[in-house]
Amino acid sequence: MQPPDIEGRAPGADVCLVLEGTYPYVSGGVSTWVHDLIRSLPALRFALVHIGPERGTSSEKRYELPSNVVSLSNLYCRERAPADLDVAALRRRARAERHRHA
Repeated sequence: MQPPDIEGRAPGADVCLVLEGTYPYVSGGVSTWVHDLIRSLPALRFALVHIGPERGTSSEKRYELPSNVVSLSNLYCRERAPADLDVAALRRRARAERHRHA
């Protein structure tokens, strides 16, 4: 698995939205609702995590990200883990993140 594509960083994000196959790469329905929600809450900072099927399927944004979006991470379901993946380090990082947000 390659590292996620990340635009910006999420220090101080107030809200994280996990978006499967929608905003900001697909227009209509859920994406319009998400865009309107973010724009209607300018005092909050949003980190977005987009989950797509594989790298390259969602590359052109259909929405301009509002200024209160502090990061956009793209994760892909169909990628192989690299041979040198340090699983123990990944678990430590996940545990630290869970404690940070508890």
